[in-house]
Amino acid sequence: MASDNPQLEAIKSLLSSMGKSQDNLFLGFTKSQEITNKKLTELQIEVGKLLQTVCGDEEYGQQGLVEKVNLLNKDMEKQKLSSAKIIGGLAVIGVIWTMLLKAIKF
Repeated sequence: MASDNPQLEAIKSLLSSMGKSQDNLFLGFTKSQEITNKKLTELQIEVGKLLQTVCGDEEYGQQGLVEKVNLLNKDMEKQKLSSAKIIGGLAVIGVIWTMLLKAIKF
């Protein structure tokens, strides 16, 4: 039953188009939310990998960068101490050698 009132038809047309645009808006929002959730999942995986790289994984016996740096620092300190001992020893030997040479000359 078609209405003869053009204003009523315009209002009906406007209301029906508003319903469709709201459905399209909801579908667009849902699609956007799915994309956002997918990106967040990807980021979560990447952050997990970064955390494992930096801190290591005890379950698999994997050393992290932090632990490796600490070990390298300890090794460097040991190497410095060894070098200092060698240099000190050589200095002592040099002093003794000099004293022996002076003792022999006089």
